[in-house]
Amino acid sequence: MFTILAVFTAFFGLFVTAASAYTAWMLHRMWKRDLRSAAPGHAAEILQRITPLDYGQFALTAIGMVMLLADLVAVLRDADAFPDYHIGYLLCGFLFVFLGMLMSFGRLLLTVRAWRSSGGAAFPHHHGQPHRADKAE
Repeated sequence: MFTILAVFTAFFGLFVTAASAYTAWMLHRMWKRDLRSAAPGHAAEILQRITPLDYGQFALTAIGMVMLLADLVAVLRDADAFPDYHIGYLLCGFLFVFLGMLMSFGRLLLTVRAWRSSGGAAFPHHHGQPHRADKAE
């Protein structure tokens, strides 16, 4: 059972990693094409939405953290039952979870950058019209 879970998790992780690389490559190509053309940025519109790739990264980070914390509790409870190299496995796992969070943070920075380059908020600013605040448009 644990072997099937490990294989499934490995394939899911590889799929999300490959999808991340492909998405970054496609967005980079779109960004370069948008810079050459006079059309508004299509890449910026894509980055402003949460995609299934984002959900995959969040799921990988959450599942990885839960698995690592469960393993850490088991190691701390009975350290003699685990070999010495198991600590290395835990450190690698925490590194992978950290990299997943770093990718999510990079995605957040790209989203904020795209939002600012597209002009900011989608709604017009009516700061100069406080007398119309109680009426619907």
